[in-house]
Amino acid sequence: MVYIRKIEELRWRNPHFYDSDIISDLVTSEHDLSVWCYEEGNEDARNKALLAMIMSRSEFKDFFYVELTDRELSRCNFSFNSKEGCTQFSKYKNLHRNIEVKTVLGLATLAWVLKRKISKGELWHMEADEEKNLFKNYATPSEMSLDELIWKGYKTLFKEKNNIK
Repeated sequence: MVYIRKIEELRWRNPHFYDSDIISDLVTSEHDLSVWCYEEGNEDARNKALLAMIMSRSEFKDFFYVELTDRELSRCNFSFNSKEGCTQFSKYKNLHRNIEVKTVLGLATLAWVLKRKISKGELWHMEADEEKNLFKNYATPSEMSLDELIWKGYKTLFKEKNNIK
């Protein structure tokens, strides 16, 4: 399994930030860290996980993310909660997981794993136009319904793609 986590790129790569500053990018909700998952090697599943994450927001906006594997997280001794994600791509809410972060050491270990990946260039960037294209690829009645789309931008693109007035 691969886990996708959105990050604030500036905090991780700016030499003027201390390592302790990056911890603030790992904000948790109820001690859990939100990630989206997919089966390793499955590009379609990866795109659906990315789109589910994108559709948890109400705008197309450039962002950075990292991908963590089970192997990388196994040394951190975390556990996972399967908690449906807050996304308008409701068919794939089940791709969301929460990493349970119970200790400061656990949070620091995760930050260290992420920092190593980023320093090796394993940081991904998605531009707003790429997000729109990804949305258009999956904006079909078999994947989502117009009724579940809340943000006007998603509704407009869905209608355009599917010739709905």
